[in-house]
Amino acid sequence: MFKDEALRQRVRSSLLVLVLMLPTTVALSGFTERGSEELDQRPGVVETEEEAAADHLNTYAAHYDISLAEAAEQIERRLLAQPVLDLAEAHPEYASARVVRDEGPLVVEIQFKDEVPRQVRAAGSEAPVHFVAGVGWSMRETEATQVEIHEALVDVGFTSIGSSVDIETGRIEVVVIRQRPLSRIELRGHNEDAELASLPRVVRQQSVDVVFENEDTSSEDHAYGGDTIRATGNNARCTTGFVVTDGNVNGVLTAGHCINSRFVDPTDGSADFDAPFENWHQGSWGDFQWHTTTGHNDYDDFYYKPGVLRDVAAIGGAPAVDDFLCRNGVASGIRQCDDVFRVGTVKTVDHITYRRLVAMDTRQATLGDSGAPVFALNRAWGIHHGSQFVAGPLRDVWSQARYVDEALGVTIRTN
Repeated sequence: MFKDEALRQRVRSSLLVLVLMLPTTVALSGFTERGSEELDQRPGVVETEEEAAADHLNTYAAHYDISLAEAAEQIERRLLAQPVLDLAEAHPEYASARVVRDEGPLVVEIQFKDEVPRQVRAAGSEAPVHFVAGVGWSMRETEATQVEIHEALVDVGFTSIGSSVDIETGRIEVVVIRQRPLSRIELRGHNEDAELASLPRVVRQQSVDVVFENEDTSSEDHAYGGDTIRATGNNARCTTGFVVTDGNVNGVLTAGHCINSRFVDPTDGSADFDAPFENWHQGSWGDFQWHTTTGHNDYDDFYYKPGVLRDVAAIGGAPAVDDFLCRNGVASGIRQCDDVFRVGTVKTVDHITYRRLVAMDTRQATLGDSGAPVFALNRAWGIHHGSQFVAGPLRDVWSQARYVDEALGVTIRTN
């Protein structure tokens, strides 16, 4: 049933051993130093599986202010629910999913437009999931409507648009950046109802809520994963996400909106090296591009925080609202963690519409973090895109790692 059963068992064993040994906190001393004598010949500080589990356990427990034992149980239950969530999301009737932590043991609540498919219900019979039928909407339907709304607004001259779905109601929330910012005097007497009435009919349908913003402060936040990748000539920088391969040649992944002519500036202080552009995608699958790194070894590792490498053991599946994930951007200079706020976010900037983005609770990243790895434990979940207005404030948004193959024809390397 579990595609990554071996990984789940290793993580579970590591977590339980750590909890039994140290009931209050888990020490992170003694990272493994690997030099030229090791078989994989990876330089620098590389975590063991136990160190990765310890770090994630401590970070998770601190984030939710719970004990290590509670954190270990929640992490394991979320892993157990993933195969059922992946199966559910593939069904046309699938609506949404969210992690529920505050009503007893952690469960993943999975919603469907009408009835819960028999195959999905059977798969979840022994998993920590809870099914909700009859919510009246599906993710596929709402995403199709979101794209239609974006296209209609672009057709009448808008260039910056965001949309997402409130999973509690199924309503689509659209943020429209005005074509011309209004002055303070103009805003005082402004008739927003008339402004709304001037929008295309598809934007004014009953299931859609529209918010106008006066100016666009959202952004696209311009080896190993987690290194610096700079533009040749103007030195604009982004962050490398994960190491990828097309089956013959390896390279590094970053955000598709970053400038294509690039070189890698390693964070370990070693010499810069060229990273020839291979391909990019900005659209249906998210925001990706990849570069080869000719003459360099490309390991299945990424910097999960400054100076410390972590193996990639698996690729993330379907995310759920309130999932706990982290990001390490070279511009921010620190590892930052947060909860997923909304899945299925759509963003239009300069006539490019990005789909299948995931929005986080808050805005933590900064310019230069684009392409940064988004992860939990040893699982690659995505790469950072930038920020977007979602249900009010600006929030970090990222592209999902599971779509890299469809977008670019390459896969993220795993151990």
